[in-house]
Amino acid sequence: IYISNPFAVDVTMLDLDQVDILRGPQSALVGRNAFAGAILYSPAKPTSEFLTDALITVGSDALLRSSAVASGPLIGRVTGRLAAAYETFQGTIRNAADPDHNLGGWRQSAVSGSLQWQAEPWSALLSGYWFQRQLAATPRYSIGDNPPGDNPPHFNCGLDPGTGAYINYCGPFPAPSSVDISPGARGLDSNTYLG
Repeated sequence: IYISNPFAVDVTMLDLDQVDILRGPQSALVGRNAFAGAILYSPAKPTSEFLTDALITVGSDALLRSSAVASGPLIGRVTGRLAAAYETFQGTIRNAADPDHNLGGWRQSAVSGSLQWQAEPWSALLSGYWFQRQLAATPRYSIGDNPPGDNPPHFNCGLDPGTGAYINYCGPFPAPSSVDISPGARGLDSNTYLG
């Protein structure tokens, strides 16, 4: 399926059977915009035997990942598969303007389902996919022409030919432990539907 929106490319790896990486021009095989190669995600198909699987992962900064899948025969020659995933992460950068909510976190949900009818030599597959992502505001920090000794240091290299003032910063830059971003700042909300 050709995906023209760059945000829609960022989908969760939910219930995949295989991933193929095709290097070099692939326009003849997978269509337009594959001149630099293509990545093909193949979702898992329904199975003839009943199976279930679940996974839960927890981590620091309120990281929680969970997923579940069920597959098997339904009625007659019809098999089905349903998978779901949920992930949340609080972020790692403290927001001085809103200490209760860190920056750089996300919440995402995904559901994938398919029905397959098989009667040799014919088969038909109907599948659908929904993915929702909510990204918190991105932690941004800029350095300015601060007085010497301030943290972060002032611009210290690269002269502006017009004014003779320093316009670049060179050397190690310490990452701040917190930044100050408005609590109303929004990140990215996206929904992807494939069928």
